[in-house]
Amino acid sequence: MTIFPAPLRYQLQVTLENTDKRLYEIYCDDYSPPVFSVRFIDGSVKEVAAYNFSLNEHYGIISRNFGASNQDKIGIPGTFHSIRVLKNKKGDVIGLIYRFGCLTNTTTHLLRDFISQRLFTTRNFYIFLGAPGVGKTTLLREISLIAANALSKRVHVIDTTDEICGFGDKPNKALPKVRRTSLLSRDTLSQTLLDVTKLYSPEILIIDELESEADLRTARQVYQRGVSIICALPFASLTDLLLEKEKASLALSDKQSFIFPEVPTVVFEILRPGHLRIYPPLKFPVDVSKIPTFDERWIDNTSGSVLTKQ
Repeated sequence: MTIFPAPLRYQLQVTLENTDKRLYEIYCDDYSPPVFSVRFIDGSVKEVAAYNFSLNEHYGIISRNFGASNQDKIGIPGTFHSIRVLKNKKGDVIGLIYRFGCLTNTTTHLLRDFISQRLFTTRNFYIFLGAPGVGKTTLLREISLIAANALSKRVHVIDTTDEICGFGDKPNKALPKVRRTSLLSRDTLSQTLLDVTKLYSPEILIIDELESEADLRTARQVYQRGVSIICALPFASLTDLLLEKEKASLALSDKQSFIFPEVPTVVFEILRPGHLRIYPPLKFPVDVSKIPTFDERWIDNTSGSVLTKQ
């Protein structure tokens, strides 16, 4: 909040103090006067008018302080927070999105038994699916924290966006035992996966956003070398993943693949924060019209207890 001018900071703090909801992002547009939309993790929004506030002047201050004048995403060093920049065709700034990251989220409570009994005791290929903003990155962050700090596993994060371990040259202080490799370009991801496996001998490799077929193929090679893979894929659901046939055959076990033997794959589908589906180890190919049964879990908003349905 310290990056905002004092009068606006006070208005935003009052807005946040009057609710117990968790903050997700603050969006500022270029209208006159600018309006700040405060969005919470449950989707609700409150608006705050900002008089005597210049969007371009504020962006200039941010750029000078963080040295990122030409970037569309500016990470705040030492935090999980970032600023996303919206521009028009001319390159003028017309909006700013202040995204607030956190160390933990409610979804991890749904996986307590799975984490303690299986996630770190059995080598497997774990995939997290979900629409943007449901908490995939936050969940990977908390899993890396539990594995490295509580269970003393050798955890290495391939941070494609610097969002898992935080922005800056070093991992966030909340993740002191997690090893992190940042990428200058996604084009180097496949080679980085192989290099990290060879040089640092991780037990668990955590990857945010595997996108290309080559990267998926390399991740399976790393798995075959004895490393557990925990990753997020840019698909909203298992159905969407299966419909993308070429990527599905690489990300998941496909008996028709002569390059890789069958890999046991566990899929987690995050529907929204605090609500997910866990699929049993899948055997592929899978008919998209016959999605296997799953264990659905969610947190009751009233009691806070974990509810399940199969």
